[in-house]
Amino acid sequence: AVSRQRLGPLSNWVWLQRQWLLSPETVGWQGGVHSPLRVVQSHVMFAARLAGERSKAAGLRYVTMLREPLARFLSEFYENYNGWEWQFGTPPRVRHPCSELLAAREAAIAARGIDRVSKGQYDSLFDAWISCPKNMAADRQSRALTHAGANRRKGFQLRRQFCGGGERVGESRWCTWLLARHTLLQFSFFGLNEARCATEKLFEAQFGLRFANDAAGRGSGKHKVAKLTFEELSESQRERVAALNANDLLLYDEAVAVFRERLRWFGIPENVTCTGGGGVARLPAPGRHLRWLRDSPQAKRECPNCPIPPAAQGLAGRAGEEANRSAAGLLS
Repeated sequence: AVSRQRLGPLSNWVWLQRQWLLSPETVGWQGGVHSPLRVVQSHVMFAARLAGERSKAAGLRYVTMLREPLARFLSEFYENYNGWEWQFGTPPRVRHPCSELLAAREAAIAARGIDRVSKGQYDSLFDAWISCPKNMAADRQSRALTHAGANRRKGFQLRRQFCGGGERVGESRWCTWLLARHTLLQFSFFGLNEARCATEKLFEAQFGLRFANDAAGRGSGKHKVAKLTFEELSESQRERVAALNANDLLLYDEAVAVFRERLRWFGIPENVTCTGGGGVARLPAPGRHLRWLRDSPQAKRECPNCPIPPAAQGLAGRAGEEANRSAAGLLS
């Protein structure tokens, strides 16, 4: 905790009561860009303390949205070559950006970004980008759920708690997946970008609210460019991209299973429609990502300890059981 002596008089921090901690409209706010969950929580508690109203940080409901990992990863390639962490200092800190590994000409293309170079020029950087050992787009959703912020000791304790002992087990990708899974299931609510209308209807049903205007069909990327798709990649590129996002793929498959089960509990059809559009959910078949990872040689090399079950339905089945208990608690 930050001491009162270091903070100085609270009057110095009055501005924070009128400051967005996070916002999709601007950059430079206190919570950073794409902030990990525990960083967001620490900023909420910090702001409440400075405002002299700690009770405002209690009893909050945290909600989030997940996106299909392969599409999300490829989309971020066009957002920022080095990642938001490098450009805006969002945790975890990055000392050496991916563009440092490029030749001068390619580094200049990366610095200019997709809006100021041709698509062909920018796409030529893709192989180097997925080979960068510090690619911050990889497994971003899992990292956002597991990063412990500045408190490394607390982060290590969490990993030991969920992953047990053993040499370096707390640093393994398998452990990251377990912790991300646990954290996601603690959220009051999570939705899916690929099922915006169903997400909106589930939110209304769970919290007893109604949106004045549904916006399920709205939303588009910042950069108006035809982005690479997973199907367009070569076989070696597809294997590399999937291996980089193994935790996110496992997490998303389970999230889809939980989401479907919650829709069933609240009697909401998966193909529910909204006036703003976004009616038909484009969710993957159960276990699709699990089967891909199980059969991928590179995924096995990159993540030998990832919990890829022999039957793809194993994980989804456990997720459904947890969803039943969760939904039962909400309805009781």
